[in-house]
Amino acid sequence: MSIMQSKVYRLQDHKSCQYDPIWQEVRINCLGHWNTKEGVIKNLKRLIEYLAKIGGGINRTKVWQELNLMNAVRMGYHGQGLVGTDMDKLVIEYQTQLSAKYKKYSANEPLVILSPEETLKRWNGLSPISRQKIKDNLSKRLKAHSESEYRDDLRRFLDIINGEYVDEWVPM
Repeated sequence: MSIMQSKVYRLQDHKSCQYDPIWQEVRINCLGHWNTKEGVIKNLKRLIEYLAKIGGGINRTKVWQELNLMNAVRMGYHGQGLVGTDMDKLVIEYQTQLSAKYKKYSANEPLVILSPEETLKRWNGLSPISRQKIKDNLSKRLKAHSESEYRDDLRRFLDIINGEYVDEWVPM
């Protein structure tokens, strides 16, 4: 029997709330579809559905998750020279709507960081294919960053879904 050392995770709410398995499944299903107008429209419909139907309706955490994704998509457009395209305009329009919703919630509602138990419950509710896609994507993201870069939120999530011991976490 091996003894696992306890781990202390220094978490940041705005990063940790990204690691909800249900959100990760939505995010993963959007990958690779931002480079055509039809793909953007399909992704935005998927995101609108996530806000409205999944997990009890719109809340600050889900709006923040989507705002973060829109920022990443726009950064990608900048890097690919796609600023000002029809795709970019659609993303900006949705991002503007999300920003207005976020302002409505920001003063009144905390961002939600799931407990390890709730994370596992949601993780186990996903299909095996979705779980593998998420694991592969996030593991690749972690490897792409240097060890010195601060990624405790991602490490914590991967530790939870990989069944590794999680002792405690410290909100920042």
